[in-house]
Amino acid sequence: MTWVNAMPDIHTVTALTIVIYYGGWLLTAFLITVFIGIIVRLVFLLVQMQHQQARLMIAGGMVLLTFPFVYNTLMIFGLLPYSAVNFPILSYGGAERIYYSAVIGLMLSVYRQKLFLRKLLVNVK
Repeated sequence: MTWVNAMPDIHTVTALTIVIYYGGWLLTAFLITVFIGIIVRLVFLLVQMQHQQARLMIAGGMVLLTFPFVYNTLMIFGLLPYSAVNFPILSYGGAERIYYSAVIGLMLSVYRQKLFLRKLLVNVK
């Protein structure tokens, strides 16, 4: 059994390597900076939320986006072993894009309802 047969979806797992090869280090640095900016924004949003269910949704979505990003990035740079963890949104595959889009949509929905949740908490107290 060769290494290629052991991991048939290697083109999906190494999508960041393809970006590095064809787009260069500047595009890769920009892409990683955008993802880090999204994660930092989610942390600020998590701190702002006062409703417990909203905080849990944001925290869960943040974990679902952050873990694959960090693992795949460190895997591509050789700091973690190869695994079938895809780069969020960038990797091939329709089901995973739909999954990540749904997670982002849920978090945007929670953000949109932030003012409504504040009014609800004020009325309850």
